[in-house]
Amino acid sequence: MSKVICVLHDKGGCAKTTTVVNLAFALWLLGKKILLVDTDPQCNLTDTIDKTVHKEADSTIYEWMHDSKSGEVLSFPIYTRYEGLDYIPSSQSMSNINAELQLMYNREHRLEEFLSVVDPESGIAIRDMYDYVFIDCAPGGETLMNTNALVASDFVIVPTEASIYNLQGLPRLLAYIDKVRIQLKAHVEILGYLLIRWNPRRAISREVKAYYSDINEVKAPLFPIYIRECVRCNESVAYEMSLFEYSPDSTAADDYMRVAEYIIGRGTRPHSWTPQRWGQLANAAYKRFIQERSKTEKE
Repeated sequence: MSKVICVLHDKGGCAKTTTVVNLAFALWLLGKKILLVDTDPQCNLTDTIDKTVHKEADSTIYEWMHDSKSGEVLSFPIYTRYEGLDYIPSSQSMSNINAELQLMYNREHRLEEFLSVVDPESGIAIRDMYDYVFIDCAPGGETLMNTNALVASDFVIVPTEASIYNLQGLPRLLAYIDKVRIQLKAHVEILGYLLIRWNPRRAISREVKAYYSDINEVKAPLFPIYIRECVRCNESVAYEMSLFEYSPDSTAADDYMRVAEYIIGRGTRPHSWTPQRWGQLANAAYKRFIQERSKTEKE
């Protein structure tokens, strides 16, 4: 059964897109079929997957949300990065979507409805064609588009930077998720808080970890794996790569892989599953992707 997971935080710059990209690629390398959905008008996820798409595509998440009637999809804006790793791109027009949703029927359930539409070729609902659907949310907290993401999701992952600002925004975020649960009867749960840019030598990292470890305070578990501070995270996106393609032996790549293994319930890692092995798989796929795109551009 598929799982829909949105990655949400009302604060910007807390590695939401980095987390979506690298968790999705890790799960894909582990043999899972993945769909990525970019709902952010900044298009950071789209640009990392294929920066040409939202500029050239006839159909993006915006057209899907804006033009289709409730319960019906005019076209499926689903593109393929690798076999088994698909994505729905965003566009800068998504900056208008929150105002436009105000005028739509069933406005909080649009994304949920569309992910439930049956694909005419396979006879399967879009969401059920995948093992995991990841929704990358825009910063800004309580918006109609983020509400759509929560309603459509089974789980939320909250990336949490080891800083005081992330602690200050948590009560507001928890209240927002609770309101969506109660008022819209959404069956969404917090899968966990993912501590990012972790540096055990810094006192603030240890203090934030201690705070999120108190489940009575934060109402959900802290992932037992922390994403260590790693400059490769910022470098990889400039090359349209995940960490597994750009720097498979980096500390953050190993951390994201361990989180993915934790999500699927893998207790131990096989000895053959090493950065060298997942780097070979990822780079072979990336080379094919670049070759195919170059061929298409020449045509």
